[in-house]
Amino acid sequence: MGIRIDEAKCIGCGLCEIACAYDAIDVHVKARVDNTLCTDCNVCPDYCPTDAIEMEVPITPTFVEPKDASFDVAIIGSGLGGLCSGALLADRGYKVVVLERNPSVGGRFSSLRHKNLMLPTGGSLIGLGGPLERVCAQVGAPFDVAPFDVSAYWVRNKGWINPGPGGGQLRRALVDISGQPDAVDAVMGGMKDVLVSGTHPEGSLLEWLASLTDSNDIERTFRGIIAAAFGPEDVPATDFFQLVAATSGKGMGLARGGLIHLMGGLARAIRERGGEVWTRAEVEAITLDGSTATAVQAIRHGRPCAISARAVVSAAGPRQTVRMLDGALDREYAADVAERAQPVSSISIHIISDRDILGGIPGAVYTVVGGRRICMIFDASHITNWAPAGTHITEIYPLTEAGPEVPVDWQEQVDEALLDMDDMTRGWREGSEVKVLCMGTEFPGLHAWPGDGVSVETPIANLVLAGDGVLSRGYAGGAAAANSAFMAADAIEARLPRRIGRSRT
Repeated sequence: MGIRIDEAKCIGCGLCEIACAYDAIDVHVKARVDNTLCTDCNVCPDYCPTDAIEMEVPITPTFVEPKDASFDVAIIGSGLGGLCSGALLADRGYKVVVLERNPSVGGRFSSLRHKNLMLPTGGSLIGLGGPLERVCAQVGAPFDVAPFDVSAYWVRNKGWINPGPGGGQLRRALVDISGQPDAVDAVMGGMKDVLVSGTHPEGSLLEWLASLTDSNDIERTFRGIIAAAFGPEDVPATDFFQLVAATSGKGMGLARGGLIHLMGGLARAIRERGGEVWTRAEVEAITLDGSTATAVQAIRHGRPCAISARAVVSAAGPRQTVRMLDGALDREYAADVAERAQPVSSISIHIISDRDILGGIPGAVYTVVGGRRICMIFDASHITNWAPAGTHITEIYPLTEAGPEVPVDWQEQVDEALLDMDDMTRGWREGSEVKVLCMGTEFPGLHAWPGDGVSVETPIANLVLAGDGVLSRGYAGGAAAANSAFMAADAIEARLPRRIGRSRT
């Protein structure tokens, strides 16, 4: 099909160019389209504020039509785990295809348009110097991430605390929050001992903390920090300290042009190396010949499509992978997946306002101490172009439930988060719009709880897993998914000789 752009309606805002993951749209005063690159993903019309884009131009596309096809590696899912795996494998010389059931790439790490705004489909914080940045550097994909300059805090019954920029922010914040410098020194000294020795304490992080101090304020601060990084209020100490060791001093940031822009860069890297990224392609089954995966069966644009492959990477989540194998795996492995890859439900809340409803510290990300539900909050508009001038997008990271067995009351979680907002900023509701995304079992916040997850390897010799359901000590969410891509690519390369004469970079 392709697209048609009505120049009379086009205002040259550039949102369609930002939204296009395939580099098919270029904006110079007016939007222009190269329909040979268009994959009919149908995302750009949703981003157009003037309805200038129509899906109606017949073309001869360059992508493979929905018919039987053959690749070295078929990758299921275009979230971070899938796209990073695809980019790494394509860069190592494999002919890959990434199959995505949705009309655009990225999954929970993408963006959607709402009233001329770019809103993320899940968590949006990106660790600088982390796995995603390493993938982008290796494959030559853009990594346009704006860093936060300051980490500030909101403390119940105390208000805003800004420790200022530079090193030692955490120590200064803990002293200001607790008023107990000696207790803070004991905690910071304990952290240094663990990181220098590399010997991690047994048990959870809060159990380790309790051995050093009984300060309620320090404990509440760490609960907020843990929840902001991992979701729950407590995690195995090993995971926490591995995360600190991997990210210390590097900071975090947001994708300036929206997450879809980063994901589009990875998709382009795959296609530039002879691979394919197919949207609207839902995988229904993985075909086996004995204990070897030989193909995936998909429905693309409503038509059946069999994709034969020498290897398969599933980034659809461990449980969904088991379902796609339809009983072909032994019961012990299926039971292990069911136990170790229990999805984490969570919510993503965005407040759209014509004013700054937080503390007014530009470039600040706030950890919330002692909140009912919020553990981290920030105004994305200070360092991104997600919104036009004068509009603010406040993103909220809420605390998850205590465990997978706890029933989720979405409305209660949202209500608690908004009550926290009432405590932080009186009158914020006037003139503000709240957008909520609920992520449950089929579209989970995480595919496994922190400290848990499954191996990248499966009982099927040439089937490996990627994504945040893969056990990746020290990382969670998007960082875990990107890190798993290195493991998945290494596992494929270890067992599958390359047929394309391309050197590894």
